[in-house]
Amino acid sequence: MPLSETQVIELHELLSAARLLRTLKLGQIVTDPFVKDASSLSTRTLRQLEELQMYVDHPGFTAYVSSQWELPVLTSFTMVYCEALPETLLKQHGRNLTYLHIFPKKKDRVYDYSWVACSVDSLDVLSEWCPVLDHFVFPSTRPNYHADTILSRIRSSSLRYLDIWCHDCLATRELVEVEADDAVELGHLPSLVRLRRLRKVPRIDLPLICHPSLVTGDDFRLYHLPGLFVVQTSWCVVPDSGLQGDLPWFVHLPPEEDDSKTFIQESESGEEDEDGEGDGDEEDEEDNDSESDDDSDDEDEDEEDEASDNEIESDSSSGTEDSEAQISDWELDIPALKEARLKEAFDRDTILGMFAASQERNVDQRSDGSEEPEGEGVGREDAESRMSVSPPVREEGPSWLPIPR
Repeated sequence: MPLSETQVIELHELLSAARLLRTLKLGQIVTDPFVKDASSLSTRTLRQLEELQMYVDHPGFTAYVSSQWELPVLTSFTMVYCEALPETLLKQHGRNLTYLHIFPKKKDRVYDYSWVACSVDSLDVLSEWCPVLDHFVFPSTRPNYHADTILSRIRSSSLRYLDIWCHDCLATRELVEVEADDAVELGHLPSLVRLRRLRKVPRIDLPLICHPSLVTGDDFRLYHLPGLFVVQTSWCVVPDSGLQGDLPWFVHLPPEEDDSKTFIQESESGEEDEDGEGDGDEEDEEDNDSESDDDSDDEDEDEEDEASDNEIESDSSSGTEDSEAQISDWELDIPALKEARLKEAFDRDTILGMFAASQERNVDQRSDGSEEPEGEGVGREDAESRMSVSPPVREEGPSWLPIPR
């Protein structure tokens, strides 16, 4: 998160109480100019701070950290957006550093992984500022596969691991190993154990995640980081984008499993289905009981009516219930029919035709010349709302939802 001048002043006051702070990562400073008189601020001593990451593209803030902070046990320093080795910072806080990362500033172009070149002028005095440096990360000065510009200038008797950010991973394993051997033989880096290329700049902490001590010889490791896969070997660390056809050991993974919240294991799905079916059966039983109670009440009330009236009412009510039940069954069975018939397309006209065909079979069983029973219009409107479609227009004959007597 970018820091304003006010937030920096608040940070300065907050650090007075951070006596046990061990890791500190700061955002970019957006205020220019910075504090007019940084020397007026009291000195902050962070006696437990071992790891620091900060942007060094703001001269005022860099001078403030150099002059007003005391970091007696600092061992890891990551300098972001660095265009040259910051002499004041390294002279003040570099004497105990074992890890130094010079992270380049990316150019302001979309989908461009190139960066502003970092000067190599001070590499020859690096050992004076960081006498116990063990792991050094530095960006290449130009997009080529040779590291001779860096290796010819750097001097360090303690350095064991050297990582170089590069635009493309065109250097072969043989070339990288020869460069490392030459640096040792020439006495520039007598303690050098491993030289690596790091392709692009996907993450600031990539050199530590894929630490050079983790892989030796012909071994390799595959890392799954947020948004990418990374392959680490003894001579390079590159993202597994599937474009490195010349690297036979690359691993191309299958698509990731669905980790979304909608994903359900088979066992869980089966349990839920069983529970759902049981609940549905209980509801059906309750509905059947209530319907039987209603039917018995109707029969008791109509015992004194004529037999013919009873037959008409019974046929009418049963026909209405059958039609409504049939519509409900159609609504519930459409997904099942789709699956059973190999996902056949069921459009509106097809469903209406299938439903009309089933009704025509009931029409043949009706007696001719009968009048439409009362309440049929209401039942039809109910059915239409449940089907969510308009009834087809017919030139003659009964309505599209006839009620058999």
